[in-house]
Amino acid sequence: MYMFVNFQVFIHSNGLETLYQHVPRKILPNEYGGEAGRLDELHGRYSKAHCIVTDNIHSFSILSDDRSKASSKTIPRHSAI
Repeated sequence: MYMFVNFQVFIHSNGLETLYQHVPRKILPNEYGGEAGRLDELHGRYSKAHCIVTDNIHSFSILSDDRSKASSKTIPRHSAI
Protein backbone atom coordinates (compact mmCIF):
# COMPACT_ATOMS: atom_id res chain seq x y z
CA MET A 1 0.00 0.00 0.00
CA TYR A 2 1.35 3.41 -0.93
CA MET A 3 0.86 6.44 1.26
CA PHE A 4 0.89 9.83 -0.33
CA VAL A 5 1.52 12.94 1.71
CA ASN A 6 0.48 16.29 0.38
CA PHE A 7 3.10 18.91 1.15
CA GLN A 8 2.19 22.52 0.63
CA VAL A 9 4.49 25.48 0.98
CA PHE A 10 3.06 28.91 1.67
CA ILE A 11 5.19 32.02 1.35
CA HIS A 12 4.06 34.81 3.65
CA SER A 13 5.74 37.84 2.17
CA ASN A 14 3.21 40.55 3.09
CA GLY A 15 3.55 40.29 6.86
CA LEU A 16 2.51 37.60 9.29
CA GLU A 17 -1.28 37.99 9.08
CA THR A 18 -1.51 35.28 6.41
CA LEU A 19 0.70 33.03 8.56
CA TYR A 20 -1.83 33.26 11.39
CA GLN A 21 -4.50 31.89 9.04
CA HIS A 22 -2.50 28.64 8.77
CA VAL A 23 -0.67 28.38 12.09
CA PRO A 24 -2.28 29.13 15.47
CA ARG A 25 -0.56 31.91 17.41
CA LYS A 26 -0.47 29.78 20.56
CA ILE A 27 2.20 27.52 19.01
CA LEU A 28 4.32 30.27 17.44
CA PRO A 29 7.26 31.82 19.29
CA ASN A 30 6.93 35.37 20.61
CA GLU A 31 9.32 36.62 17.93
CA TYR A 32 6.71 35.70 15.30
CA GLY A 33 3.78 37.25 17.16
CA GLY A 34 2.89 34.04 18.94
CA GLU A 35 2.27 33.03 22.52
CA ALA A 36 4.47 29.95 22.96
CA GLY A 37 7.45 31.72 24.53
CA ARG A 38 10.78 33.01 23.32
CA LEU A 39 12.77 31.03 20.76
CA ASP A 40 15.63 30.38 23.18
CA GLU A 41 13.17 29.04 25.79
CA LEU A 42 11.49 26.79 23.23
CA HIS A 43 14.87 25.51 22.06
CA GLY A 44 15.86 24.72 25.64
CA ARG A 45 12.60 22.84 26.27
CA TYR A 46 12.91 20.92 23.01
CA SER A 47 16.52 19.98 23.72
CA LYS A 48 15.65 18.73 27.21
CA ALA A 49 12.67 16.72 25.93
CA HIS A 50 14.79 15.27 23.13
CA CYS A 51 17.41 14.08 25.64
CA ILE A 52 14.74 12.44 27.79
CA VAL A 53 13.19 10.63 24.83
CA THR A 54 16.58 9.54 23.52
CA ASP A 55 17.56 8.18 26.94
CA ASN A 56 14.27 6.28 27.18
CA ILE A 57 14.73 4.76 23.73
CA HIS A 58 18.28 3.76 24.62
CA SER A 59 17.09 2.18 27.89
CA PHE A 60 14.37 0.28 26.06
CA SER A 61 16.83 -1.06 23.49
CA ILE A 62 19.12 -2.27 26.29
CA LEU A 63 16.17 -4.03 27.95
CA SER A 64 15.08 -5.68 24.73
CA ASP A 65 18.67 -6.84 24.08
CA ASP A 66 18.80 -8.32 27.59
CA ARG A 67 15.47 -10.09 27.05
CA SER A 68 16.59 -11.59 23.74
CA LYS A 69 19.79 -12.88 25.36
CA ALA A 70 17.85 -14.29 28.30
CA SER A 71 15.27 -15.99 26.11
CA SER A 72 17.91 -17.63 23.95
CA LYS A 73 19.46 -19.16 27.07
CA THR A 74 16.21 -20.40 28.54
CA ILE A 75 14.61 -21.81 25.41
CA PRO A 76 16.33 -25.00 24.31
CA ARG A 77 17.26 -25.18 20.65
CA HIS A 78 16.53 -28.41 18.86
CA SER A 79 19.03 -29.54 16.34
CA ALA A 80 17.89 -31.12 13.10
CA ILE A 81 18.25 -34.91 13.04
